[in-house]
Amino acid sequence: MPDLLLEFFSEEIPARMQARAADDLKKLVTDKLVAAGLLYDGAKAFATPRRLALAAEKVAYGEKDIVYSGPLYDTSRIDGNKIIVSFTNIGGGLVSKDSEELSQFSIAGADKKFVWAKAKIDADKVVVWNDAVQQPMYVRYAWADNPYGANLANKEGLPASPFRTDQ
Repeated sequence: MPDLLLEFFSEEIPARMQARAADDLKKLVTDKLVAAGLLYDGAKAFATPRRLALAAEKVAYGEKDIVYSGPLYDTSRIDGNKIIVSFTNIGGGLVSKDSEELSQFSIAGADKKFVWAKAKIDADKVVVWNDAVQQPMYVRYAWADNPYGANLANKEGLPASPFRTDQ
């Protein structure tokens, strides 16, 4: 009997841990959306249930082709007075979800004094710059309590997560 219990629990513990991690992630995403006011804005009210359903398909059911997340910061590199930012989870590609210029990007040099920056999508990356910052080192995106106007997303319509490179 002890061998049977050990076998049962050795298979169940990883599944429980995965479920707990998925629950924690869903809570974090939901809390961020509530804080940003996205849960109570007309059509955006369905953003959280849709994202959670996609996450369930990916995590719980193991669907490999499901894009369940918006773009996530991966790496950045400095190119002259610009910073090139790469992402994971870009799905079908990067877009501005409102078809306007990208917003909520800021940039800083070694002094870490952030200023609003221009940003544009270049294939599967985002190029960020401000002509006043000649030697940029750091980028932030949607780094605020309520980042109204943050509009970077993937073609599946899932918004990019806030990030900072100055940690």
